Amino acid sequence: MTVSRTLAASAKGDVITVDGRKAMALRKKKGSGETITMYVATEGKPYILKLAQSGGRSPGTVVFSDYGKPVHATPPPVSQVIDGTREGKPAS
Repeated sequence: MTVSRTLAASAKGDVITVDGRKAMALRKKKGSGETITMYVATEGKPYILKLAQSGGRSPGTVVFSDYGKPVHATPPPVSQVIDGTREGKPAS
């Protein structure tokens, strides 16, 4: 399901503050007893600021920030890398 279809099928909630930014809560209840709440910025670009899942098998919260900022990633040493096509064996 695409994000736009998920948003269309969601119930709007209150406007709250997430990390100092106003956000609209969009709530979707699933048949398995879980509820997913997506907090979308109401000012500026409508970025997803926070995602929270309650109930179900994997409850938790993820907070998104620093949109548009570069990410500086350092690859791990080869000794810490596995080759997924070789059933977990170290990369050569």
